[in-house]
Amino acid sequence: MRRRGRVPEQLDIPLVWDLEGGPQPGPAARVDSPRRAGDAPAIRRGRLVLAAVADAGLVLVSCAVTGVVAMLAGAGLNSEQLAAVAVAGFEFVSATTIAVLWAWRGTMGMLLMGVSFTSPLGFARAIGVWAACAASLPLAGVPLALGRRALERLARSRLRCR
Repeated sequence: MRRRGRVPEQLDIPLVWDLEGGPQPGPAARVDSPRRAGDAPAIRRGRLVLAAVADAGLVLVSCAVTGVVAMLAGAGLNSEQLAAVAVAGFEFVSATTIAVLWAWRGTMGMLLMGVSFTSPLGFARAIGVWAACAASLPLAGVPLALGRRALERLARSRLRCR
């Protein structure tokens, strides 16, 4: 087989080891804030509260959708059936939220508000974070949103704003 020559204009950039004096130093980075370069930007409390309210609303919508599906299937929705429908909706949203926490580093409400954790959460840690969020759902998740440091300690990761 005949070898092809180099494609024109491919890799026209000189590599670092091809330069005689090494890479040219760029302009000095300007630092205006006392934060380090790796720190996450500040997150306003309002964003976390809105994210917690969005997560609580998602749970309510999920319970309502499972109730509508049960009614369409012919359930009369007495008190026992209503409780079973609510549990089914909560289980669905819990499994979904744990998967989203594990894969994308935030709950659906957090991602909607542009907030996520800086490092990936393990599956067990994602379950723990969602358990704490679910325990605070009767108060629309506001205790965890206001106690941002507690949420960061629980996840062992800092929150960042995208």
